[in-house]
Amino acid sequence: MTANGTLQLGLYLVALIGLAWPLGLYMARVYRDDAPGFLRWLRPTENALYRLCGVKPDDDMPWTRYAFAMLAFNLMGFLAVYALQRLQVWLPLNPEGLAASYTKKDGTTTFFGTGGYFVLKDAVDSEGYEIDNDLGMYQLQGGVAFDVTDSARWTLGASLYDFNNDKYGSTSSFRANGNTTDKFGLGEIFTQLDVIGLPLPLSLYGQYVQNYESRDFGTFEDGGEDTAFLVGFRTNIAGVSFDYNYRDVEANAVVGGFTDSDFAVGYTNSSGHKLKLKYDFMKNFSIGATYFMAESDAVSSQKLKNVDADTLHLDLEAKF
Repeated sequence: MTANGTLQLGLYLVALIGLAWPLGLYMARVYRDDAPGFLRWLRPTENALYRLCGVKPDDDMPWTRYAFAMLAFNLMGFLAVYALQRLQVWLPLNPEGLAASYTKKDGTTTFFGTGGYFVLKDAVDSEGYEIDNDLGMYQLQGGVAFDVTDSARWTLGASLYDFNNDKYGSTSSFRANGNTTDKFGLGEIFTQLDVIGLPLPLSLYGQYVQNYESRDFGTFEDGGEDTAFLVGFRTNIAGVSFDYNYRDVEANAVVGGFTDSDFAVGYTNSSGHKLKLKYDFMKNFSIGATYFMAESDAVSSQKLKNVDADTLHLDLEAKF
């Protein structure tokens, strides 16, 4: 146990023992309906709460009523905690992170942005459990979408992902799958051009990522191999959606633990193709197939180069 932890435990025990006697006396007087004088000004508020809840303080409570009240109170508490857990992503002051988004339309032009802070791992430096000791990620994104012509719309944006407290090997929990660095700071540029008015709808898209903090965790020098790119297009033919892209992901371009687990079995230092077909055969049902054809220098335990990592997915989706 650290010195800080021992001190906190000692202070807690001193406060607990010191308050036991006066708190016991106070509780005894409250149960005898003889509250201390400095609390009697709360009596009107207490009586108002009794009337609001339908409580008669002078009535006895048999065990059956007490059991029902206890179960009802615990049920209400359970529902309140469950609602808090389910809704916390939309609630302010989320202790595990905070995020916000922004959208503004000006004619046919749309400006958008998001920003947030997310706790990835608690107490990474063994110096305490406050937020200052957590491994966290800052995220910032901004962009604009506007009409280039009457039949084409262009989206252009950039993102930034940075980490705080990524020290003492704290990033080792998500440094994996081909990474040779323990430092991550990711800059991203993305774009998409949507074209209508053609015989077939067409979307062209691309993405470029660079890890500007990459360093080798063995030599503490520039880690290199810190860029990735992706280009592709989407269309729809006779109700069948068609999506193709090619990507090249160097070893330290992205966080290995956060990569697409289907492409190259989730490893970086990989390149290859993705082809996806999808058909909605009913309102809420669709079938699809995705083929990943990749080569990787990291997937082999024998450190072989350009190892094939091909995967075929067959999907049945239901949406309600």
